[in-house]
Amino acid sequence: MSDGLVPRLRDLGRGSQRDRARLGAVEESERWFRALVEYAPDAVLVIGHGGVVRYASPAVTRLLGHDPERLADTLFLDLVPASDRGAASLALATTEGETRRGRWSMVHRDSGLVAVEGVAERPPQDAPLAGVVLALRAAVASPGERPADGRSFYDDLTGLPTRALFEDRATHAFARARRAGQPVAILMVDLEDMGPVNEVLGSAAGDEMLLEVARRLDSGLRAGDTGARVGESEFAVLLEGFERANEATEVARRLVTSLCRSVRVGGEEVLPNPCVGVAVAEDGGGVAMDLLRDAGVAAYAARGRGRRPVRFEPAMRASLVERLEVSEDLELALERDQLVVLFQPLVDLGDEGIKSAEALLRWRHPRAGVISPVDFIPLAEETGTIVPIGRHVIRTACAQLARWQEGGRVDDDFRVSVNISGRELREPDLPAVVKAALEEEGLLPGRLMIEVTETAVLQDLDTARIRLSELRALGVGITLDDYGVGRPPLAHVYGLPVDEVKVEGAFVGDPNDDALARAVSRLRDELGVGIVAKGIDERDQVEAVRALGCSAGQGFLFAPPLTAEDLSRRLGRGQDQDRQAARPAGG
Repeated sequence: MSDGLVPRLRDLGRGSQRDRARLGAVEESERWFRALVEYAPDAVLVIGHGGVVRYASPAVTRLLGHDPERLADTLFLDLVPASDRGAASLALATTEGETRRGRWSMVHRDSGLVAVEGVAERPPQDAPLAGVVLALRAAVASPGERPADGRSFYDDLTGLPTRALFEDRATHAFARARRAGQPVAILMVDLEDMGPVNEVLGSAAGDEMLLEVARRLDSGLRAGDTGARVGESEFAVLLEGFERANEATEVARRLVTSLCRSVRVGGEEVLPNPCVGVAVAEDGGGVAMDLLRDAGVAAYAARGRGRRPVRFEPAMRASLVERLEVSEDLELALERDQLVVLFQPLVDLGDEGIKSAEALLRWRHPRAGVISPVDFIPLAEETGTIVPIGRHVIRTACAQLARWQEGGRVDDDFRVSVNISGRELREPDLPAVVKAALEEEGLLPGRLMIEVTETAVLQDLDTARIRLSELRALGVGITLDDYGVGRPPLAHVYGLPVDEVKVEGAFVGDPNDDALARAVSRLRDELGVGIVAKGIDERDQVEAVRALGCSAGQGFLFAPPLTAEDLSRRLGRGQDQDRQAARPAGG
């Protein structure tokens, strides 16, 4: 028994030595890997469940100034500024076997923010290390760096990803969505009225506006979403990792609420006007750039819809193509003499004689026939063609008034009124344009009335006050059109340099609309402005507007919009009747 025990003990001894050698090799390997991690130039973090830091290598101190041990059990996103959490979260959303790279800023303990580049990997489920392994290093180049193809990955002004990086991330998101059978969405945010902000308040104020919008957009995103600046005043948002397609619209609504709050830029309070389009690929199918285009189409369709996000529908493409074709035709309409100015008389409600005329625009389209301004003026405002069109109307109206005056058709009190849109009202050089048109025709400024709708004024009340005051200083008369449509507080009108208020005759004659009648009476009595009733089509409306104190009226009862030649004949007949009435009896 003892003979057999000794060899076995000897063998056991040899086995123990092998085990000790094997154990020593493992310990040496662990020390080697620990040293590799601890002395590596890259900071290594292990991010566990819930985004909690489970381990931080000593290089974190060199990169961020933080004690690695004190970072344990803290939230990783607490180290990332709100504006960059979307990019950092997207990197951490890596799946097993996938490597994600990203660039964002992190909070340094002593010196503000540090730009970093991160590489994130998630080990296999059977690995002893659970979580995401994140390697960080200082970003070598500035956020405005350009890769070999010359495109920039980060916007110099806002720091957000540019279209180049957004397209890359969107392509990868589509691949993930297809594998998971989940939807992916893109939101397009188009800021209207950036042009007037730059022109009126200056480009620095415009940059302030873009910066604040970018900050709100980025801070309002969910973890893993990507916001980017993809155009001069356009931003895009990539949404992934959601179950229901309607969630994208819900995110868009929250985004609109955030973006619509006033912004103080250039010493003024400005209300951003974001148009938000939503496009969703239900199962990640299709091409990422097609979805971005569809979101842009939906954003275009969102214009004029009260800041409500619009989800893309295939029919919108055809509608947009049609609008673009009309827009191209409209740009050429001016040079092709297709835009015709008509004149609708305004009569004195005492003797119903013609006292002035309103210039009205019509588009004689070669294929569609005569197009009403209701159908093309909104498009002209969107595209900016309303500015040269409006100047054409001002010059044409002044020139026609001068011809009537030279031909003895009108007396020195006859005036012509011209409508201007909200877009024109925000043009800083509008007073100079009006002054030049009057001087060219040798007209006194008081012969011209500028009409602006209540809606246009309320779009930007402060700018409206400034521009109307500048026009009034020239001696031009001001008419507030469509008063009562939006039920504005009278205080708004009190602060405007208004000579006349034009109201809808149908409203005035409505016995159920006493509030409007009282408001109009107060304007007449307290401000001393003239009250003009338009839309008078029936004889019984005349007595109602007279009772309210309206001094002048306009409508089909008296005359429709007429060509200059037709109105000239009417004016001539009126003068003949005046001369006949003034002739002595028996003369």
